[in-house]
Amino acid sequence: MCDIFLGGKASNGHKIFVSTEAERRNFDPAKYFNTSKDLVHHTSNRLTLKQLSEMNRLTQNNMQSIKNLKKQSMLNYWKAQLRIKKVDTLKKNLRALNLKRYRQNPKEQFLVYKKRDVNSGKVVRKNYKWIKERKR
Repeated sequence: MCDIFLGGKASNGHKIFVSTEAERRNFDPAKYFNTSKDLVHHTSNRLTLKQLSEMNRLTQNNMQSIKNLKKQSMLNYWKAQLRIKKVDTLKKNLRALNLKRYRQNPKEQFLVYKKRDVNSGKVVRKNYKWIKERKR
């Protein structure tokens, strides 16, 4: 197993032979390895300029698709919120209609419990409780 995966330093290295001292002084590793100056110090898995430009192009496309996905997910979230709100209002309206229907029936007897506000004394909420009839 390679030591680089264990946190060690890679054992590979490049030896480049030049014929003159002037070539050695003017040697540009970024140009020789066809990579960016930021990636020259990488001894393994060094990307070329062509690979970097492809990654940049793909990243820009990915950023656009990420924006589209985010927009779509927000739209789906809003739709779900609207559906939840609609179900809640339908339940509330159904409860109110059932209450109205039960109160209109003269045979039904019910008790009204009024919940009052402590400070103002006004009725905040009315609870209706129907008396259960014994079925024989």
